Amino acid sequence: MQPFHLHSLLSGTAPADGCDARGVVIGITGNFDEGQLKLLPGYFRSIEQAGGIPLVIPPRGQVSDEVIVQLLERIDGLLLSGGADLNPLWGDKLGAWLAKEWNATVVQTFQGATPYTEFDTSSEEAMLFGLARRNIAEVPMIRQGRGWVDVFEEDVTSLINDYNINAVVFPGHMGHKDQSGTGVFLKRICRDLDVPCITLTTSLFDERYTSLDKVQNDLSNFFSAVGFKRNKA
Repeated sequence: MQPFHLHSLLSGTAPADGCDARGVVIGITGNFDEGQLKLLPGYFRSIEQAGGIPLVIPPRGQVSDEVIVQLLERIDGLLLSGGADLNPLWGDKLGAWLAKEWNATVVQTFQGATPYTEFDTSSEEAMLFGLARRNIAEVPMIRQGRGWVDVFEEDVTSLINDYNINAVVFPGHMGHKDQSGTGVFLKRICRDLDVPCITLTTSLFDERYTSLDKVQNDLSNFFSAVGFKRNKA
């Protein structure tokens, strides 16, 4: 399989090696929910825009090595989509409310960021090293929770600068105890970059822990205090 650079194609920048994604088949892992195979459109549309052919792979139970090998022989690349295991109860509601009330948009989450390093496929040893690095230091969320604080600081700083972020909201899911010690570092980064920051304590799965009304009220007080203007009715 010849390597290609999807991001370069999407941005209109030709890769140095001249390889591209036109005509290649990219497998995408799908999710199973409510008796249906589901996949967010951004995954397959980005591949189509690059000229590739997306092939959605349904989730299965026990699969033999032979079946996996046969599948890999029929595709040119594999995209592991986000799982459906983390589905915030108030995520969509909060996003719609932010847009309507405060003209605000969530552009990125630092624990959903994937600062992956491209694999070196020049040798078996190089590929194994790349897999080890990906597993240890580049898995979203685990990267920040299991890594050292320098990783956390670098990721947050990069996201604020890259996306020109106006404010940082730290939900503080109560199930992620690793986040308890990061609030101080986050506030220091935001202070140094002159970006307002608020830290909350919520639950991704149980709104009884912190209700949506309370989250909205806390955010409204925060936005007002730092000088943001609410949308006029």
